[in-house]
Amino acid sequence: MLGHLKPRSCRIQPDVKQHYQQLYCSLCYSLRQQFGLSASFLISHELTLCLAAFSESAVLPVETCACPAKLFCQQKPVIHAPLIDRAAQLCLLLVWLKLIDSEVDQPAFYKRRLRQTIEQKVQPILARLSAETQQFVEAYLVLIRADVSDFSMTAKMSGLLAKQVFQELSSDHTVSTVADITLLLGELITIADALLDIAQDSKQQQYNPIIVASQQNQTSLAEEYALLKANYDQLVEQITNKMVAGHLPATNAVFSALLQESVRNLTGKIQRSALKKRRNDTPSVNNYNCWADGCGGCFDCCQCCGENGSCCECSECPNCCECGGCDC
Repeated sequence: MLGHLKPRSCRIQPDVKQHYQQLYCSLCYSLRQQFGLSASFLISHELTLCLAAFSESAVLPVETCACPAKLFCQQKPVIHAPLIDRAAQLCLLLVWLKLIDSEVDQPAFYKRRLRQTIEQKVQPILARLSAETQQFVEAYLVLIRADVSDFSMTAKMSGLLAKQVFQELSSDHTVSTVADITLLLGELITIADALLDIAQDSKQQQYNPIIVASQQNQTSLAEEYALLKANYDQLVEQITNKMVAGHLPATNAVFSALLQESVRNLTGKIQRSALKKRRNDTPSVNNYNCWADGCGGCFDCCQCCGENGSCCECSECPNCCECGGCDC
């Protein structure tokens, strides 16, 4: 889980937004309390979303605490609960795994030092994991340290990791549908990361499965990008079907709203990055006016820009922005 699943606050109901903010601040507070102030930077939007799947998180007592960003945030409501503390520990575990993966791809002194620092705090967390999760983490480490180029296997393992992490939060079988969804989300995020980073990875000659597939199959980057985007779209459809089959909108409206908006936001980011790349490749095309300097704000909230794969004219932005504001 890499931090891509974040809902847009202007697109969710006030009560849903408030609950999400409480969970986010609670996770941040727990990270600081357990691992120090700097651990606040390791917070995961994905685990915040996972916490919303537990109905008890909505009825736990709320207290206020001082936020480190006092100038901007002042006091914030937080929830104190073993569930939150467990999620904070899993945040650290995921960061550690991500650092190992990044260090294998591109070794660097600062990565090694940071990984070693976090590793000391992760060891007690590993010891408290279930035997099944410990075995899975060991298998996952073997995979990423071997630097396997099979992206399909990597995506599948990322999905299994996401599900395993969620199951570590609770043994409650009533959230089994959500556990299955987190498996799909793990795959989705891995694919989204490749789609979002293709331009930068191509420029910096870094690993990207789209580039590797293009070289191996002797096809264009556009063709391989389209194939991977099709896989992404299939996963989005599967997630939607799982939600409907599990009656999540009725049984857990808050989690469902956050999940749908988070996936919608991620899809919008992918489409906007594709539009930006296309504009850079064909600067004469007028359909990409909204990427002009000083006019990027509409892409943060315009449904017509982010979801339909097209760009509205600047004069039309106020008519299509649901959040009611546009920098255009």
